[in-house]
Parts: sequence; structure tokens; C-alpha cells
Amino acid sequence: MLVMQVRAGSSTRGSGGTVVPVLGFAVHPDYTTSSNRPNNDIAILTLLFSLTAGPTIGPISLPNVNEEISTGTSTVVSGWGTLTEGGSSPTQLQAVTVYTVDRNECNVSYSGLITDKMICADVPEGGKDSCQGDSGGPLVAAGKLVGIVSWGNGCGREGYPGVYTDVAAPAIRNFITTKTGISSQKH
Repeated sequence: MLVMQVRAGSSTRGSGGTVVPVLGFAVHPDYTTSSNRPNNDIAILTLLFSLTAGPTIGPISLPNVNEEISTGTSTVVSGWGTLTEGGSSPTQLQAVTVYTVDRNECNVSYSGLITDKMICADVPEGGKDSCQGDSGGPLVAAGKLVGIVSWGNGCGREGYPGVYTDVAAPAIRNFITTKTGISSQKH
């Protein structure tokens, strides 16, 4: 039997920090995947015990419901996903700055698959992006969790932004609030 665990407070994959078993999880009730493109792509994990805040573990603020993120906003995505398409995964946590893309522009790139529960981010010249293994990771702007790594066409391909679950979308925030009691701000 596979046991799911969370490692918190470490930037090294596989060591350090605090390891907590996952007691359970809830997937968004309207989660769907069409053409391998997930919508309502969020799950909430319930940990066996609470994490203790410290220098490397702490809460993050959430945006308000329907809070707009301006096109071109600087964001940071982080994770232990592959560094290139089909490449290997690093042992150290990686982070890269990407910029939000207009939803309509992104929708053109993805032939109408972008919904109101998604936001997109990239660098115009390509080459920087989330990649395989980063799914579920954070997209952060101004200290707020604005997105969750979801999908894209490859990694860092010019003209194909990374696609993230929009944490400010009403259906996503309602799910977060229902499952956790967290509405907005730091918790």
C-alpha cells in the first residue's frame, strides 16, 4: 500500500524538514479532464498532524474571490519538476519568475481550452516554465498563492504559457473554504 506524505520546510527533495503522513484528500467535485487538459484542478490534503510554523514553514495569503491579476504581473513558480521536457528532476527546489498572460491570448494558444478557473503565465521568449513533476505546486504573486501548477503544452515552449488553477476563481475558492474554513488572507 502506498502511503502519501508531505515534506515541509526543506528545499532538498528527499531529506530535511518535517515529514507528515497524509490522512486523506478531497478532489474538487467538478474536476474534469478534457483532451488531457484538467479543469477545476485542485485537491486539499488533510495531514495527520498540524505543521509547526517556523523559519521555513508558514502560511501563505490567498487572493480575494475574483481578485484580478493584471496581465504582465511578475509571479514565481517553484517545484522539483524536470528542468527540461523529458529531463531529470533536480534534488534542490527550483524557482523561476514568469509573467501572467491575458486569458484571451492564452485561450488562442490553446484553441479555446482555457476556462475562467485558469490563469496562464510565461516569459514571452519561452524557455522558463513549470514542467513535469511540478503539478500542484505554487504560483505566487506579491506574497499570495494566486495559482496552482496544472498543465501546459510541453515546458517553456514559446507561445504556449503554463496553465495554472486560478485560486481567486469563485468555484475554486468556494472549494477551499468549504474544505478548510480558510476564506482569504493568511491562515
